[in-house]
Amino acid sequence: MTNDTIDPNEHPIRANKGIVTVVVTLGLLIILGLGGLVYGMAMKAQGLGSEEATSSTAPAAPQIPVADSGAIQSVTNGPSGRILIEMRDADGRETVRVYDRDGAFLFEIDPGAGQ
Repeated sequence: MTNDTIDPNEHPIRANKGIVTVVVTLGLLIILGLGGLVYGMAMKAQGLGSEEATSSTAPAAPQIPVADSGAIQSVTNGPSGRILIEMRDADGRETVRVYDRDGAFLFEIDPGAGQ
């Protein structure tokens, strides 16, 4: 038989020295892992506002030329993704220009032409 007597005066941490070492080591690894996770998230969040990240992901807005001397009254999304721009020129004449979703000019309507 083995001599497995327990000394009541011995501290429990000394009696279980091996398992305490394993638990402390694993706890430190968990803390280091969480610290690395927070650091990585902070670095990723800083990179989202950079010019390089936004220029590669955001589509460019179409460049739509408007009348030289006209004032835009309203801009509306029309059917099939068309863009309707209602304008008034310096003489007070109203026109509606229609562009496709890529910004290419399609046609112009003059609502007052029939009067």
